[in-house]
Amino acid sequence: MACADPLVAGLLRRTLSAMGSTSIECFEGWQEASDRLAVQGADLLVAGPGCVEREAIVSGFSGGLYNGAASVLLISDEGGWPEGVSVLPAGHTPGQLEQSLERILTERRRLGEKACIEKMSRYVVPVESLSEADMKDDGSWSRRVHGGLVEVGVDVRRWLNEGKLLCVEHMEVSRLESGKPYARLLVGDGSAHTLYAPLSGTVREKNSNADNAVCVLASKCASEGWSLWLLRVEPS
Repeated sequence: MACADPLVAGLLRRTLSAMGSTSIECFEGWQEASDRLAVQGADLLVAGPGCVEREAIVSGFSGGLYNGAASVLLISDEGGWPEGVSVLPAGHTPGQLEQSLERILTERRRLGEKACIEKMSRYVVPVESLSEADMKDDGSWSRRVHGGLVEVGVDVRRWLNEGKLLCVEHMEVSRLESGKPYARLLVGDGSAHTLYAPLSGTVREKNSNADNAVCVLASKCASEGWSLWLLRVEPS
């Protein structure tokens, strides 16, 4: 977070501290703060009454400087700001400031999680797309997909929700044999969970980004609602 007004920075720090965060940088004026955003990035820019520079702000939005990169909160009694700017009146209370910050930061976290999931969408599977018939007792699953292939995977939520970091170890197999192991989940406590093939067939595709997908699901607290596919197999 970047603040363009030293007079507002103290109040912001106290408010953020009450919210469990103190990450804020203070700058002398709007131009210095927006320059920092252009070079290094920031999730939120805040400007107090003495640092609200209409021309620079409007220019920044029209030029795409803030669009999607940062949220902007202005403390001002003026109107007519670009769409996407949050405005708090100059006579606001500390409670109103906290509510505005919480609303903005919550929305940014939601959008961040959504962007991460979209980025990993090729490597994860929506849980609602799996039926009870697809699921196995050990957390693994299989389902038919395009081209006559069968997709096999595992529901990693049980481990992620317990706070256990997972690593996916694919066994080097070009063919699955029903009932034989084909992958393992390595857990941070040193234990391992072996996955057994639900069918026999030739491996046509492997999820080479399975580990990255698990890390995204864990770090972004987005494990609810997503599962992980591991192999796509042509049944024999």
